[in-house]
Amino acid sequence: MKVLHYIDEFHPIRLPKEYFEILAREADEGYEVHLLMPKPDEEVKIEGVQIHYLSYFTWMSWRNKRRFRKVMDEVNPDIINIHSCWSRLMTSIVEWNEKYYKRPLVLSTHKLLMPWHKTTKLKRRLQMKLYQHRIIEQADVILVDTPQETNIQTNKHVVTIP
Repeated sequence: MKVLHYIDEFHPIRLPKEYFEILAREADEGYEVHLLMPKPDEEVKIEGVQIHYLSYFTWMSWRNKRRFRKVMDEVNPDIINIHSCWSRLMTSIVEWNEKYYKRPLVLSTHKLLMPWHKTTKLKRRLQMKLYQHRIIEQADVILVDTPQETNIQTNKHVVTIP
């Protein structure tokens, strides 16, 4: 089974690099772990994980679309796991998957759907209204870290993994 993970960046608390090292180490025989991310300043190396890069600049949508399609054609993943919820690039990836590939989509929120994330900033409210709610609806499964996140979801396939 091939899984393509998408992240915006490594975060020392929510999503450290070690998370993917554990994924690769614990993967059963026959599983392939691929990581798709915007190109960081320093090259990322994780043993057992094949890393693919997109442009860091979200305004280069045409280039990212071409790179995404190339990765999808080469890797041909069985599942796409998105580790983000507020990114515009994540939204584009979900839309491109829906339009061209229709692979099952897993959304891992990493505590970013906690109630205070939705209500504290005007920017978050606009993002939720403009595109995030639609992406949550398109996800086949949503992995959340806390029960508080499950209360604000409308998707019936929510799994809490503490």
